[in-house]
Amino acid sequence: MREARFKKGVWVMNARMELTGRQNNLNLLRFVAALLVIFSHAYVLTGRAPDLITRATRGQTTGGQLAVLLFFFYGGLLIMKSVESKRDARAFFAARATRIFPALWIVVLSSAFILGPLLTTLPLSRYLTSAGTWKYLLNGLLIPVHALPGVFEGNPAMSTVNGSLWTLPVEFLCYIMCFVFHRLGLSKGKRPLLLLPVAAAAAAAAWMVLGNNETLRNAVLPVLFFYIGMVCCLFRDRIPLNGFAALGAAALLALSAACGVFLPAACVLYPYILMFLGFGTRRKLSGFGRGLELSYAIYLTGFPLQQTLIRFDPQMSPLLNFALGACTAICAAVPVTWLDKRAASRLRK
Repeated sequence: MREARFKKGVWVMNARMELTGRQNNLNLLRFVAALLVIFSHAYVLTGRAPDLITRATRGQTTGGQLAVLLFFFYGGLLIMKSVESKRDARAFFAARATRIFPALWIVVLSSAFILGPLLTTLPLSRYLTSAGTWKYLLNGLLIPVHALPGVFEGNPAMSTVNGSLWTLPVEFLCYIMCFVFHRLGLSKGKRPLLLLPVAAAAAAAAWMVLGNNETLRNAVLPVLFFYIGMVCCLFRDRIPLNGFAALGAAALLALSAACGVFLPAACVLYPYILMFLGFGTRRKLSGFGRGLELSYAIYLTGFPLQQTLIRFDPQMSPLLNFALGACTAICAAVPVTWLDKRAASRLRK
């Protein structure tokens, strides 16, 4: 829905989110975010200086974190819409499972039984009979296991095979939260909006209480952004999306980095920027990735492929690792996505 007016010589366009069709930029934005994760990981995995976004924000965030928050915010938007349309719990969770698991299983099995045997420093028989090899398959059940025996042990990031997988159990818990939230009637009226300060306060408390527990602390902001996405979905008809407002939000967000309050400011400003970029632009690249949406598979394959590149060239620069990692991840994502679509279609029958 759009409302246009001419004011003081400037054409001002107000838009509101339309979640019923495909007229949006979400596929493009998720693709860019998946590449941003690879870019951020390139600096971590090569053991070099922090990425440009980390330096620009004085260490307050990373490119990878901004990408993950984008995924969770749009996830909250779309999953809340799905909950509204799928009242049956079985239908809802079946749709979510076919979205997450087939591609995940393909990547986990490929890592354990193709990448692992090729790269392990152990004899093949010892690798295949090691408990660690079979324990790695727990990743397919959303139980994070980071190492494979003898794989990547000499890399700067040590033996982590796929550090991106930590977000998937958090994402699935958000699906459960969204469904229960709706079933309890908390999505009606002004309740979601009234609960938003409670969610923000709970996130702030969890952030402080968890302290040095980096694994759990990393999940706090994604969960909050998922909830913000849910609220924005429920109030989508009342949120005008204006280009000047989005530019102002971006300017304030940049200023907040200089003031040392980037993350609190991002909780307020970043969702609006994402709403405008996703749904408010005059022109929408809605056809991008419609036939083969690769962002999820790129996200899943990027980390182990980047680690593989470093395994053969430990002195590789971050930019080279990003360039080669992005190219190989896109190439790998094509068959993974194709197999994922075939497997998902069979599981739906």
